[in-house]
Amino acid sequence: MKNKPILKLNRLAMIIPAVLVLLSLSSCQQEEPYSNRTPSGSTLVNLSVSASNSDVTLVSDDPASAIKSLCILQFNANGNDFGTLRHVGIGTENVAGGGKYSATLLQSVDTNDKYKFVVLANFPNGYGVFQGMTGKSYAAVQQACLSEEITGNLGFDTNNCFPMFGIPKGGTPEVIDETLDLGSVSLVRAVARVDIGIGKKDANTNTWSKNGVKFNMTQIQIWKSGKQYAYMPLEGSFSSAGGALTITAPSPVGAVATKAYDNTYITSDTYCAEKIYLPEVDLQWGSVYDTKHTSRLAIIVGVNITVRRKRHFTGWI
Repeated sequence: MKNKPILKLNRLAMIIPAVLVLLSLSSCQQEEPYSNRTPSGSTLVNLSVSASNSDVTLVSDDPASAIKSLCILQFNANGNDFGTLRHVGIGTENVAGGGKYSATLLQSVDTNDKYKFVVLANFPNGYGVFQGMTGKSYAAVQQACLSEEITGNLGFDTNNCFPMFGIPKGGTPEVIDETLDLGSVSLVRAVARVDIGIGKKDANTNTWSKNGVKFNMTQIQIWKSGKQYAYMPLEGSFSSAGGALTITAPSPVGAVATKAYDNTYITSDTYCAEKIYLPEVDLQWGSVYDTKHTSRLAIIVGVNITVRRKRHFTGWI
């Protein structure tokens, strides 16, 4: 009997709809270190957060799409590249559930004083990691934005939503003044959710029916799953041209492990939905049984098969 793959993992980088970020600012001409207090000479920045399509609400309780907190990292521009961190504007929700936030940024001194921005949403445990990081490079900030090592199986809920990352204005360096409008910002999730099912999927309910398939799903294993993940990708590993953020290379972190999901994660012996979350890894695309076969991430599905109601086979797909 030959096993045939029934599933395919298309992408680990998942993009959610655009988020509208509108800024209004006023002047600050002194370098100010980041602190939990509003820097003197800075001004309030208004952000309006909304989804571009009606079926996803970024301020809902869905942990895959909700925004519970956000901040803007303001970097000095070094030509078209990221320079050092100048300031961090922490978002404060103005009206509960309204998707409107306020924060502070520092305004350009002149037309040569340009900045690049990073938007982080749902950063865990507050934003204290940025305390004292003024003057640090993008690479140093990125390395400070790593998750703790994952124990057990990674999960998210309404109080622990997906961390997200975005680049306003397609990454173009900008002069910050009272006329600046950052426009739409597409966010990518720091981890991917993987749903696995047997038979036919109902996309509206995210459920599966076997549709005549004789398999019973018994277990799922993820081989070479990352034990950590980055809240920001490595510089140079993404493109934001035209306002569409695309991850062009992985930013894997730390070691890997095998994760197992038993029948308590599986519904009706048929599917596992909204329960498997994977940190970004290098998939090392190639062919089956090539030289990298044993070093790349793999999803293994355990099944029990009934043949003519008498014979039973247990195996892996």
